[in-house]
Amino acid sequence: MRSCELAVNHKLQGPELNKELIAVCNALIDTWKEARFDDIEVSTISGGISNALYKISIRDESVVPKSIVLRVYGDNTEKFIDREEEVKTMSTLHSHGFGPHVVGTFHNGRIESFLELTCLDPDDIARDMFKYDIARTLARFHLISKAWEPPTTLPTPFERVKEWLHTAKQLDFSDNERHMKLLEKIDVDAVLEEVDMLSHVACQLDSPAVYAHNDLLSGNIMVDVKDGRVNQMTFIDFEYADWAPRGFDLGNHFCEYAGFDGDYSKYPEQANEFIKAYLEVYHGGRGVPTQEEIARVVKEANLFSLASHLYWAAWGILQAKWSSIDFDYMEYATVRLDEYYKRKSGFIDACNRL
Repeated sequence: MRSCELAVNHKLQGPELNKELIAVCNALIDTWKEARFDDIEVSTISGGISNALYKISIRDESVVPKSIVLRVYGDNTEKFIDREEEVKTMSTLHSHGFGPHVVGTFHNGRIESFLELTCLDPDDIARDMFKYDIARTLARFHLISKAWEPPTTLPTPFERVKEWLHTAKQLDFSDNERHMKLLEKIDVDAVLEEVDMLSHVACQLDSPAVYAHNDLLSGNIMVDVKDGRVNQMTFIDFEYADWAPRGFDLGNHFCEYAGFDGDYSKYPEQANEFIKAYLEVYHGGRGVPTQEEIARVVKEANLFSLASHLYWAAWGILQAKWSSIDFDYMEYATVRLDEYYKRKSGFIDACNRL
């Protein structure tokens, strides 16, 4: 894998941006060394709120690769993400059939192979046509780590949330009155208490440790559909992938039914069939999971969906300060916290009855 020290300023537009994109492609792709401005087509890939993504294609049909994805890391995302570790993770997961190949890296981004697949939309992940394949694919993803040695001290989403919230307390939002008022409404100290409480409840579930995606939103699920059926499915974007309780990946995915608009009326109230499909693969096809086990894992996922709300609320606060991407992160944080408090009692009470 090649690397260079060039950088791309994603705030540029038009020809100025394209010049920087072409320079990186020249440096990292051997067959594109002589490519110039008129030789390529650039389009923006939408759907992410952490990075800037571009599909770049070369017009010469004889050149391979024909298209690539160029990812420019969002400002300050290195404070969330270990980029070197992410690239290693991508290489490992690609060898197991997940995600693109990393072509090369540059100062503030990387080039990936372009997958001839389609990203799902938020409404898609609730459709029968896709959701059971998502369940089975997620189980296969989790099974990869069965051959790996987990860390001695297993990190949990709760530890990361606490770290982010303590960082949030040190940030100065005085340059943005609206953000400052929203942060006061959030009450970071109160959220820290919720994290400790929820962590204690979650420990009682003994959710198995897996190497988890941790960000399985619709845009990170890619498919090939033929004749009305899913012919291929894979996951992409492993920025937040890490060891975590299985329930966190499940609950986090269920939260993504709401999309970025935060319509949590779409949260799957009846997830038994999804969990059944997941467990059938997770257990290696050894028997049919019992209704009791299915009900228990549904409650596990629901409880960890609360952790997902805390996780992305904390993330949103930091992004509101650091990111230059046009997205209302602070509003997103408040929406996630509102849903946490709305669901809290019901999901915790259900777990206490296990």
